[in-house]
Amino acid sequence: MSGGEDLPRVCGVEKSSPAIPSKRARESDGSDTSPPQISSKKKQMLSREEEDRLCSRLSRDLTASLSQSLSNMLSEKLRNVAKKEDINHLSNVISEMKESEKEVRLDVEALKLENINIKRHLDVLERRSRQDKLVVRGFVDAKGDVRRLKADLDELLSGILGGDPPLIKQAYQGRAGTGILTFVQLCDESVIPNILQNAKKKNTAVTISRDMALEARTRCNRMLRLRYEIRKLAPNAVMKIAYDQLIVKDKKFEWVGDKLVSGGRDGVEVVKQLIGVDVSAILEAIVSYRSAQPRTD
Repeated sequence: MSGGEDLPRVCGVEKSSPAIPSKRARESDGSDTSPPQISSKKKQMLSREEEDRLCSRLSRDLTASLSQSLSNMLSEKLRNVAKKEDINHLSNVISEMKESEKEVRLDVEALKLENINIKRHLDVLERRSRQDKLVVRGFVDAKGDVRRLKADLDELLSGILGGDPPLIKQAYQGRAGTGILTFVQLCDESVIPNILQNAKKKNTAVTISRDMALEARTRCNRMLRLRYEIRKLAPNAVMKIAYDQLIVKDKKFEWVGDKLVSGGRDGVEVVKQLIGVDVSAILEAIVSYRSAQPRTD
């Protein structure tokens, strides 16, 4: 065997370097275990599909949620909306209330009128029980001596009437905030108007007036003040006081509460028609004047 002679063959196979499988061969026989590589284009397409599916699902969910919310809100609103029958019922109720209100007002007016008539009746009874009595202010204190008191009153009344004094049924004295009050009850009440007129003319040191209830005395004092104020505005107006009423041109005026009334009409308007004087401001001052309130004596 020479040095340049070829190496012997083994089993008729020539010795050669091991072959390295190609990339395609590895891919075909599955011997390559590395994860498959997806192209960037396919990655992009899958992302868009997922995004579209997600957006579509979110859109459906949002639409359904909004629809349900709007439906609930609308149902709640419509639940409080009055139906036609509700409106008709309410209209009937309002009509009934208006009719009831009219009836109540009529009843109230009737009760007011009835109350006024009752008070007038009580005033008449009170007046009759006092019509034979006089109140003398500023008279001497008899110190409880009834005989002396009657003698002093006989002298006073005799001087006022210019003749024999009237018979005195009863006389007594009492104290009040203004001083001593002397109450005189006469047997003949017909002489009282003459006593009152003559006492004013003779300017006696005492003040003589009718015995009145507190409310009647307040009304009388108000009428005296009203006559005084009217005379300043209309000196020629003919007026006179009759108990607690003011008479102007044969029209009688009276106090009903704090309101001046004449024959059921507003006294302010009647006075304006009779003598052309507006006494509204005068009446307001009279009513608000503290001395016009009932006194406790």
